[in-house]
Amino acid sequence: LPNKHKIKYCGFDMSKYSKSKHKKQNVMSKLEEIANNTFKCTGIFHNINITNSPQHVRDILNGAGLQKYGETVQGVYQTGAVRTNCVDCLDRTNTAQFVLGKVALGHQLMALGVVSDPRLLDNT
Repeated sequence: LPNKHKIKYCGFDMSKYSKSKHKKQNVMSKLEEIANNTFKCTGIFHNINITNSPQHVRDILNGAGLQKYGETVQGVYQTGAVRTNCVDCLDRTNTAQFVLGKVALGHQLMALGVVSDPRLLDNT
C-alpha cells in the first residue's frame, strides 16, 4: 500500500491539552487545526467538475492538490475516512466529531460556492 494511503494515527489528549501551557490556544482551535490537516490528506468527495474553480478551492477539494489524486470530469474523490475515540469520555469523542463535521461542512459549502472561505464562525 502506498504511504499516502496508509492509516495515519494522530493522538491528542484533549483533557491534558486543556490543562497544559497551551491555554492561550483553546482546545476547539487545536481540534480545527487537526481536522483541517486531516481533510488536506483525505480530500472530500465532490461530483462537479472543478476545473474552473479557484486554485485554493481545488486544493482543498482534492486534498493536498489536484496532482495528488487526479481530477475527473465528474469531480474529485475522497480518499480516506476519519475515526475518533476517547477511551474514557463520550463527550470528548462527540466534541471531536462535531469539529470534524463543522470543518467538512465548511469545505463543502465552499465547494458549492456558498461561502468563499471554509472557516465557519463558532456561532454559525
